[in-house]
Amino acid sequence: MNPQTIERVNTDDEEENSEASLAPSSNKEIVEVLSVLRRVIQHRAYSYHLGLSTVYQIIIEVCYAIIKIVMPEVMLVPTEQKWKEIASKFWTCWNFPNCLGAIDGKHVTIQAPPNSGSQYFCYKKTFSIVLLALVDAHYNFIAVDVGSFGKNSDGGIMAHSQLGKALDQNKLNVPPKEALP
Repeated sequence: MNPQTIERVNTDDEEENSEASLAPSSNKEIVEVLSVLRRVIQHRAYSYHLGLSTVYQIIIEVCYAIIKIVMPEVMLVPTEQKWKEIASKFWTCWNFPNCLGAIDGKHVTIQAPPNSGSQYFCYKKTFSIVLLALVDAHYNFIAVDVGSFGKNSDGGIMAHSQLGKALDQNKLNVPPKEALP
């Protein structure tokens, strides 16, 4: 990521609409930024004698800032043409016609939050949150939903996610139906 991206994450809401390009040129850059973020937080915790809960709060606030500012510009809603390109790649790579993406949920094991009851308890007999992702033919993310309770099914999570609601309301620029080849 470029320095403008990092600066954007640190700015106030009034500066959110600047024209700076936020698209990373590779996933390696994202990994590098997160690695630097981890080292900075560790350094601050040791240097300023911060407790773990304070460090966790810093991480949460930074992640929310990244989601709020960067994600809408990096994970754009696909255009009708982009959906057609995705479908074409599924056809050429996987011999799967008219497919606009592959979706699945992944349970991420967590320690049970206090007083959460069975909300995070999943069928795997562990506590988890669910990562629901829609990917293209080359496993690139098109849309993600993170944080649903482990007890919920993929279908239930999809129905209540922003992706599911946008799909139901025809807000995703999905191309019209086509006959199978």
